[in-house]
Amino acid sequence: LSELAEEVQRFRSQFAKVNEINAEVANAYREVSALLTGYQCKMKNETIFTVQSIFENAEREFGFRKAQVNRLELIENEYTKEWMDFIKAYLYQNNSVPAFLAAINLHLFKSNLKIKHVH
Repeated sequence: LSELAEEVQRFRSQFAKVNEINAEVANAYREVSALLTGYQCKMKNETIFTVQSIFENAEREFGFRKAQVNRLELIENEYTKEWMDFIKAYLYQNNSVPAFLAAINLHLFKSNLKIKHVH
């Protein structure tokens, strides 16, 4: 019985270590993703994801719902109302979430830095 208790404790210790490593990897991945994409991404549950631009000052974010395999749907909220021209052009007409997010970030970047012209 003592050996069994020791083995259970060893498995619990290994499980805790694996969870710690997974958390570290997930944090590193989120950090690098934000540096590469300009968005902080969060998973609210298995089907709901949010993204917030690093160029946005306030706690304003876009929410997406995973609808099907390889398909996301924008969740409309007060913030999305400010971006209807972008939503129509990139999501409704061209069905491209990556292009939509890139266009938003470029717009925010230019607005924040007051860039007049970029080659």
